[in-house]
Amino acid sequence: MLPWYMATIAFAKADPTPEAALPWLRTVLSNPGLLLLLAKQMEAVVHDSTLVPERYAPVVDLLAFQYLSAGAIRDQDSPASTG
Repeated sequence: MLPWYMATIAFAKADPTPEAALPWLRTVLSNPGLLLLLAKQMEAVVHDSTLVPERYAPVVDLLAFQYLSAGAIRDQDSPASTG
């Protein structure tokens, strides 16, 4: 928990989001095609940029793996997977 607590504090102390970034963010999040393109590149966006500070990368990787594992378990238990 401590790394996420420290991350929350760091984000709270960080500079505000630049006004110029908000229209881009709204555009991508409101357009399914652009959001799909972003999703397809998400691993590269997270790992190959300064988006996630290096000290938080292991925690992000751990959470991503847990979500991936939970999705695999969910998919195995879904009625569509039995047949």
